[in-house]
Amino acid sequence: MLLGIPLHVAFAYTAIEYQWLVKDGQNSYLVDWGLYFLRLFRMPLFFVISGFFSHYLIRRNPESFHLDRLKRLLIPLIVLFIVIVCPLRALWLFGEMMSAPEIFDFRNFLHFLTQNFFAPTTSRYAIPASWGHLWFLLYLYLFSVAGFWLRKIHLIKLNLISLMGLTFLSFYLMTNSWVDLPLGILPKPSLLVYYGIFYYYGWQGLNQIEKVVKPFVSYFMLGTGVLLGSLRAFLEVDSELGIGHFVFPNAALYVLSTLSTWLIIIGLIGAVKNLISRENLIISFFVKASYSIYLIHLPIIVIFQLLLHKTNFHWSLKFVFISSMTVLISSLIYKYLIQNKWPERFLKGQY
Repeated sequence: MLLGIPLHVAFAYTAIEYQWLVKDGQNSYLVDWGLYFLRLFRMPLFFVISGFFSHYLIRRNPESFHLDRLKRLLIPLIVLFIVIVCPLRALWLFGEMMSAPEIFDFRNFLHFLTQNFFAPTTSRYAIPASWGHLWFLLYLYLFSVAGFWLRKIHLIKLNLISLMGLTFLSFYLMTNSWVDLPLGILPKPSLLVYYGIFYYYGWQGLNQIEKVVKPFVSYFMLGTGVLLGSLRAFLEVDSELGIGHFVFPNAALYVLSTLSTWLIIIGLIGAVKNLISRENLIISFFVKASYSIYLIHLPIIVIFQLLLHKTNFHWSLKFVFISSMTVLISSLIYKYLIQNKWPERFLKGQY
């Protein structure tokens, strides 16, 4: 969850043009490389862990599972969309109108806002109507509902090799050589298939990972995955910027994506199980806080990016500063305004 912070900070400093409100004068393709590298495994790993705990909750209390998922996923998605995503959408559109004289005419601006709020516009500020950074809640809810109704059916258990094969095939459903972006209000079939594979792996239980939790094996898989993932991310950046003008067939890129993603996931889980064998107060705090931090981090990032985008500091200093301040401020908000109070009870569905 916390990796979403550097990922969203990075959009202001990429050499590739993204639909992002703040575009800093300084950029580097290294930022693009890091962004693509994070996207290889961050959400797949999230859905693996989500699938594991969803199945655990169903086995423990199947009668209340559906209501629990409704109160913890779907209702917060709708409420937080109104409270966080809609104001950010309005800010995006305001940024698009900044250079137009109509911005000072409230009636014209209101008309522009209502016409474009749920539709993509034409400038670089334009973003299609979507759930924003909350999109994963919709997919997780749909996977949970499917798991609830299929829990009594004896499903075929797939080993890691089979799931890697399905992952490779799922890339053919994508619109390009990379994982599709979760834009739009309705879920994308390609992403339902792609992330569903990782969710199902976790749903089956993580017992297969027990075979690779020995330190040497898990570290070897993680290291190999990082190397392959770094290569895959660079090739994707190269396809956009033409750094080395490398040309690879899509099938080869799919193989690299599949191998690096799964190796990093398995290696990370095995490494963490080896490294963290007892409670750590700092890790425990962020385990509890990470969900809330992720939900509230985006406005903080945008504010700092707006404040710093015209300064002459090196992009790396801005990146580190904004990321650090976002974690700090979000953590303080969680500790003093959310933890053990009604916002946390709401997010946990305890109402």
